[in-house]
Amino acid sequence: MNILKYASETDKVVGLYFSAAYCPTCTVFTPHLSSLYSYLREKNIEIIFVASDKTKEAFDLYHADHPWPAINYNDPIRASLRSIYGVKTIPALIFIDKEQNIVDANGRDSIVDIIKSNDIKSDFKSSF
Repeated sequence: MNILKYASETDKVVGLYFSAAYCPTCTVFTPHLSSLYSYLREKNIEIIFVASDKTKEAFDLYHADHPWPAINYNDPIRASLRSIYGVKTIPALIFIDKEQNIVDANGRDSIVDIIKSNDIKSDFKSSF
């Protein structure tokens, strides 16, 4: 899925980013996603953090370094979203449209493709 093309043809795309501080793969991927955040917003894509952290303190520390909004740690919608979108492992990035339909269930791969194909973040290409 070319998420950039899809976003350019719609009102808004939201990426639900399921991640946690205790997850080594998350702590590697998150800075790359963060570096693209402004670029993605320009392309009509918003990222929303859905924490999988085990404590509010871990959530607060981890989210402090993120540029995007987050669903409140105490909000039960976090667990509902994991269930609704079938998230089994993290990191997971699910892109949804304004009707909350999945437009890209493999958003992490789409972000890696963006990093690999664009000169805007060429310093990250070697990480993937």
